[in-house]
Amino acid sequence: MVLGGVILIASGLIVSAHTRPEPQAYLTVEVSQGNQENITVVPYSNMSDSQKQVFETQINNSNITTIPENTDNQFWIENRYVRYQNTTYTVAVAEN
Repeated sequence: MVLGGVILIASGLIVSAHTRPEPQAYLTVEVSQGNQENITVVPYSNMSDSQKQVFETQINNSNITTIPENTDNQFWIENRYVRYQNTTYTVAVAEN
């Protein structure tokens, strides 16, 4: 029997389980290039406080940023372009 990832040996039978890591989501942000007509751009102010924190972390970081579990990533999935400080950014979410 396995309890919380612990292997129990009962009656000479070994039972094990592999715990899968929790799925993670990552945010990438780049300055948008090219023609920006005909695209829907949402303002930075539309994000929640936790989304703003992740977005700003990503802008200041050259690597991808992990989106915490308590932060809704659906905003960036539904909105590919965000306007922040007079610059339009392209955002993308990757999940594993």
